[in-house]
Amino acid sequence: MHKSFLSLFSFIIFLTNLSACGSEELQWQKIDKQVSIDAEELGGDAHRIYLRCYPLDQQSKQRCIEILNGQYVKDEYKTDPYYQRSFQYKAEKLGFLKFLRDRNLLCSGIDHGPKFVNADNAYQVSCTCGNNYLMQFDYDNKKWHLMR
Repeated sequence: MHKSFLSLFSFIIFLTNLSACGSEELQWQKIDKQVSIDAEELGGDAHRIYLRCYPLDQQSKQRCIEILNGQYVKDEYKTDPYYQRSFQYKAEKLGFLKFLRDRNLLCSGIDHGPKFVNADNAYQVSCTCGNNYLMQFDYDNKKWHLMR
């Protein structure tokens, strides 16, 4: 009896942990969905501003993002670090997408953040349609430009 009670108790604990993990996963999915909605609603100008923070050194980028998140993140999410990081990431990707579309370049979307290519000293933006673009930041003029 004692052994089966412990087994049953262990099983109940296991199920409780499983359901807790499931609810946490659902909460993250809910936040991710809200991030997408909120970041899309910002519009191109805000996306461009987030894009300006992207190439900065770690300390400057952190300060830049704090200022932007203070301005653009809704009040109910200002204390949620997961939401803020996700929002920043989504806004940056939308900034790269906006940059390319403003130049009439084909890019249906961007799934992952651009990768820095040392040989070109530029960021490779990979679009979901298969097109790749190299973008470089001009630190003197504080502007992005397309390399090829």
